[in-house]
Amino acid sequence: MKTTAEFTTQTIDQEGQSSVGVAHPQEMGRHAVGEVLKTDPSYKFVFCLHAPENSHAIAEALQDCDVLAFEATGGSPEERLNRETIYTGLLSSRLPEDARQEVLEALMKGDENDAFMAGILKDLAMTDKRVVLVDIEENSPNYHLLKKMEATDYKYRTAIAKNALNDELKILLVENIKAWADASHTRENLVVSQLEEVQEQEATKVGVVMGAVHTPVQHELARSGYDTDRVFVDTNSKGNIGEKAHYSYLNQAMRQLRLQPDSQLESSFVDRTLLSDMYYTYAFSQEDKDKDGQSVGYIQEHMSEKIQTEVIEAMSDVEVSNFLQKIDDLKRASRGRFINKKNSKVQYQVKKLLDENQQAVRAK
Repeated sequence: MKTTAEFTTQTIDQEGQSSVGVAHPQEMGRHAVGEVLKTDPSYKFVFCLHAPENSHAIAEALQDCDVLAFEATGGSPEERLNRETIYTGLLSSRLPEDARQEVLEALMKGDENDAFMAGILKDLAMTDKRVVLVDIEENSPNYHLLKKMEATDYKYRTAIAKNALNDELKILLVENIKAWADASHTRENLVVSQLEEVQEQEATKVGVVMGAVHTPVQHELARSGYDTDRVFVDTNSKGNIGEKAHYSYLNQAMRQLRLQPDSQLESSFVDRTLLSDMYYTYAFSQEDKDKDGQSVGYIQEHMSEKIQTEVIEAMSDVEVSNFLQKIDDLKRASRGRFINKKNSKVQYQVKKLLDENQQAVRAK
């Protein structure tokens, strides 16, 4: 069984790179660190959720860009170069249409990120834009920060799902936020240097697709004297361009520590973040299917998170604290006798409390 990358590379290669004009990315302007830039490119940032539902709006925002830089973590240098070759090849005006469709169909059958990329590349076909991947590779000396972030996030969310008490959850939450902030700080500094290396023989406009939490990348480039612009493709089912980004409580906390490393998170803000994550975890750990039995999509999850944030914002600090205490009391009353995740009585009761609270707050 070929992987998506193996299949798509073979498909493009069979058509003949020279005959269809698909040049190797390293032959298309990439240069070694330290080489003097011939031009100072401008950067257009498209901050968004990496969800297939947003692909069309993102492609529209990238129409006026020459080079497309996508945030992508992990993978070896060879794997990342392979991806760049595939993506750039799909945008070639000289690639036969049947070959393009074959590769796009293979990508659509991959994971959500493959489908996300396929939607963008399909809309930008025949434009001869070049694609580069930015962000941390798996052989980077700082890659462990990304793995630590993933591990602390898993430990924290597992504790919520297992009905741990709030004192334990708050300790894990703060550890999680700090790990996210450390990893993001390192990743964003790396992306800034990578984007500065993007070079073309003539003036270039580089489109940069990143999650909305990574706006410090744009700010740093602007401070360095580069011309930058940005749009937000916020998450609603229509993927509208230009909407202001919505940040979850967790993202707000991470951004605070990212931008102000010596700052302390207020206890009330930690409470709000924990309550928001409880809404998210209990809702989607138990009901991860919609009425048709399909997996809940990224957009739907984010919209639910957005609604939860709005509900919690309408509550006072005292109301949030008292509500968390009510959840703790319910967990203690269960005496730790839990069944499996879906049938756990305490989880059902907590979710019911959360739903009732959401209805009550929104009815005010």
